[in-house]
Amino acid sequence: MDLYFGADRAAAWTLWIRRLTCGQVAILPTDTIYGLSANAWDARAVRRIGEFKRRRRSSTVIPHSTEWARSLVHPRARALFDRMWARCSHETLLLPFGPDRGVARPARELTQSGLIGLRLPRHWIGRLVRDAGVPLVSTSVNLSGQPHMQTLDDLPRGWKRRLDFTVFEGPLTGRPSAIHFYESGRLTRQER
Repeated sequence: MDLYFGADRAAAWTLWIRRLTCGQVAILPTDTIYGLSANAWDARAVRRIGEFKRRRRSSTVIPHSTEWARSLVHPRARALFDRMWARCSHETLLLPFGPDRGVARPARELTQSGLIGLRLPRHWIGRLVRDAGVPLVSTSVNLSGQPHMQTLDDLPRGWKRRLDFTVFEGPLTGRPSAIHFYESGRLTRQER
């Protein structure tokens, strides 16, 4: 695993984009906690994240554009998306998946549950995603049910050998984002 620090951002920005678009799996900071991240259009990279997490359920996607994110949401939930999207920088929308015809490479590997998690953090990771031109999976750095990563010492055993790179910005002590999930035509908020 290659280790970068927040201070490396200007010099390594293009390299990080290239590594992510080529299917590498990384740990990246967000506005709340560290996320295990990969190109959401790369099925192999998405499966690797599932192997790290030891699960096969939906993960959150940080979209490269609002239009693409909206096009993944089932038409019956788009009004809720439109109303909530701008207000959900620290929170995740978990909505029914129903992509428009012609949507390029929808993130099908992320939607075994029939729902798609979408989030747009107010953090430099949002700009990284836009500059890369590809959406990123972002899920907490931990084994399912275990505490999330705050420092490098919190990495689950054996992950360092299997990860491609990490960007560390010091301890992140935030909480995972709350979820607004779709149920019976409305959104219900749930803290994590």
